Amino acid sequence: PGEVCFVGSDNYVGGRLAGAYAGEWLLNNVQDRIPVIGIVESTRYPIPNLRIPGYIEGVREFVPDAIIEIRDSEANKADAMTAMEGILTKYEHVDATFGINDPTSLGALAACEAKFGAENMVACGFDCDPDGIEALKDPDHPAFMADVAQYPELITRYMLVLAIRTIWEEEIPSRIWAPCKLATRDNIDDVLADVPECEYDIIK
Repeated sequence: PGEVCFVGSDNYVGGRLAGAYAGEWLLNNVQDRIPVIGIVESTRYPIPNLRIPGYIEGVREFVPDAIIEIRDSEANKADAMTAMEGILTKYEHVDATFGINDPTSLGALAACEAKFGAENMVACGFDCDPDGIEALKDPDHPAFMADVAQYPELITRYMLVLAIRTIWEEEIPSRIWAPCKLATRDNIDDVLADVPECEYDIIK
């Protein structure tokens, strides 16, 4: 029957979690000037790229006048580093960075570390992939303060149940957005272990 239901992480809301974290940090730590934020997106992947407007919305709740520079990328670390280097030719220092996924976020951070030591800034990622988790726990990367966790096991469970119910010709929703959580270096292990319950009642 073709696509009957899309199941994936709530990318917009996940991005907003990271943006609110960064925005609050900027509000408390950047004084007497307008903060500058460098973002690396990837328009090749429109659904994950919803994380970018979510992040911007979260940031602007706290620092509505922030300067935001966005560069496109291929969503890998090397390309993201090059993209952020482009931003850093315009600004000597950025106060925050965000990328569409962890490779992109870590590439942006690497450019900042090379340029100005990534001092006095906040970097956030999205995925909590192994490299992101390692960076979040690594004291050598203090600027990498938060990462948005996805729960692929929860998404897989949804997909299996939906597939069965489709075969049974039961009515199912057209979209399922699985929840995300924000992880910091203080709670990363708990966030990864605590798989959230879904608000939908399709799984019994």
